[in-house]
Amino acid sequence: MPFPKSDSVRAFLGALALASCFGIAVFHEPASPGRNPSGSNGSAPISDGAPGIVVTAAATHVGTNYQLAPKVRAPQGDALTFSAANLPPWARIDAATGQISGTPRASDIGEYESITITVADATHRTTSQPFTITVLGPPAAQLAWRKPELRVDGSNLDDLGGYRIVYGRDPGQLDHSIFINDPDQLSYEFSTLETGAWYFAVIAVTSSGLEGPATPPAMKMI
Repeated sequence: MPFPKSDSVRAFLGALALASCFGIAVFHEPASPGRNPSGSNGSAPISDGAPGIVVTAAATHVGTNYQLAPKVRAPQGDALTFSAANLPPWARIDAATGQISGTPRASDIGEYESITITVADATHRTTSQPFTITVLGPPAAQLAWRKPELRVDGSNLDDLGGYRIVYGRDPGQLDHSIFINDPDQLSYEFSTLETGAWYFAVIAVTSSGLEGPATPPAMKMI
């Protein structure tokens, strides 16, 4: 439905930035039945006096510098050491902090299961529940935009509700859309798109559902 121009959101999103295929957006991976490919939770039961450890793993993309730090609860002042079992070949663990890091390559795509981290102090050892790290192929396209601050009439935009991404094969007919209900999210990653030219634009949406003008279409060849 058309709405008064004074109520629309000004197109201050800026030009879309189409990043290289080696971007990262680990929290945007779709879940599949029975498994969360964006991560798994490995929490170990805690006994009196023993350090506790919780690991929440996230998926990563090829070419991304992956970092995963466990959450540890231990008596203050205790010196802790960390080790890991079943790490992917591209990853290493810092024995002093427990952080897992590494950069997977194209040959590393896949799921790495049954990983555990063990934390030890002078008298106790605690091992996390097994968790999985998933390495995904490079994303097809990544969009980024700026957060708008003003309406078309120049007044402050204080009720931004989110964004609508429109995209398609024809810049004059962007017939696909995705809604993002977080006004602070300023990027989005498409995991898979068919080969060929794709055009993208972003529309700001107020919390009451009013939409502003779209940004000029940006093109990405897949």
